[in-house]
Amino acid sequence: MFAIPAARSRVWYKLIIPLTSIITAAMLLLIRFVLFGQPFSFTILLRFTLLAVVLCAIAGIAGWFGARLMWLFTMLGTLIGLIWMASMSTTDTGWEDLASLLAFVQCVLLGLIIGPLAELAVFLFKRFTGRKNGL
Repeated sequence: MFAIPAARSRVWYKLIIPLTSIITAAMLLLIRFVLFGQPFSFTILLRFTLLAVVLCAIAGIAGWFGARLMWLFTMLGTLIGLIWMASMSTTDTGWEDLASLLAFVQCVLLGLIIGPLAELAVFLFKRFTGRKNGL
C-alpha cells in the first residue's frame, strides 16, 4: 500500500510531484484529443500540461510543508474531475469539451477547499483531545 511521505521528504519533489504531473497531463491530453476527438494543437498541449504541472506542484508543495491531507484531497478531486470529464465525452452535442473542463475545475477546487478544512479539523482534534500523534 502507498503511504503518504513525511513532511519535508525528498520523495515529494523527486517522485510525487513529477509523477502526478505526468499522469494528470497525460489523462487531460488523452481525454481532449482521443475521447473528444479534437484536432491536435500544440498550444492546447502546452496549456493542459502547464495546468497539470501547476496543480500538482501546488498540492505537492503543500504536502512537502506537512499538509498531507491537502495533497490527498486535491489529488482525489483531480482524479474525480478527470473521471467526470471523461464520462462527459459520451454524447455529441458540441458543448462537452467546455462543460467537462468546468466540471474538472469544479472538482479540483472542491478538493482544494476540503483539504485545508480536513487539516484544520485534524489540528483542532489533536489540540482539544491532547493527542500528539495520528488519529
